[in-house]
Amino acid sequence: MTTSPFLNSSPILLRRWLGMGLFNLRQQAGVGQGEAAARLDVRRQTIGHYESGRNLPSVGDLEALLDMYGASEEIEHYRALRDGARRGENWWQKVSQIPSWFDHYLGLESGAVRVDAFAPMFLPGLLQTENYARAIFSADSTYAENSTKQLVNLRLRRRHIFEREFRPAHLRVIVDESVLYRRQGSAEVMHEQLLSLLDDMEHPQIELRVLPLSVGAFEGQLDYPFKVLSFPEEMIGDHGVVFVELLGDARYYEEEGEIELYEQAMERLSAVSASLSDSRKLVQRAVKEFAE
Repeated sequence: MTTSPFLNSSPILLRRWLGMGLFNLRQQAGVGQGEAAARLDVRRQTIGHYESGRNLPSVGDLEALLDMYGASEEIEHYRALRDGARRGENWWQKVSQIPSWFDHYLGLESGAVRVDAFAPMFLPGLLQTENYARAIFSADSTYAENSTKQLVNLRLRRRHIFEREFRPAHLRVIVDESVLYRRQGSAEVMHEQLLSLLDDMEHPQIELRVLPLSVGAFEGQLDYPFKVLSFPEEMIGDHGVVFVELLGDARYYEEEGEIELYEQAMERLSAVSASLSDSRKLVQRAVKEFAE
């Protein structure tokens, strides 16, 4: 397997890709989990933990597994995944008050090549200005002033996925029209945010469409935000992740059928949303509302 620049990704992703790779190789070799465990003289649970990314295999176990699966020639790739997952650091790890469920999301997002998002309440964090993000965090009494500053800076730095040299991420987002008028902070904050949104709509990696308030009932209506993350095709077997943020928690859906449901939901939302040019006009109309 050709070495990928994505081997420099978050340890969270490297654990994921290492585990998925071992699972796929075992399946292709027709080796049962129990058989693999017996031949390594470990518990079956240990193989499961390797494949889920919960634990990292030792170099000896990794070499033995690849040999068992007839994939010894891929040892360099899998050792690189293991070493990166073991030694790597996340650039956001010093930011306080990041819940574990969101820390995991940040790791996944950092290596995504595509993010599809539906935003019925707020603009997605990837598109928020500093003042808009600060207004959201400041309204939540659980965040101290210092933590709010760190979280706002974190939110702004996440945009690097659009600018990275190798395969920048593509964002497709559908925003409910009400979001354009739901005030976060002052009118000046909203005006600045909407002007920034117009700039983002010119970005080659960002596709934003508005779901108009005039749209009536349609099949598959949703009232909660979600994101579908897609990853590099060379990471064989990674079908992506659906992220649904809840109150103080989140859910991750990773089965192909689950991901397909949300991909279909995104297509239905897209079908009833305004065109790119009409979406721009809707944002421009909102800009005028907050300019007065």
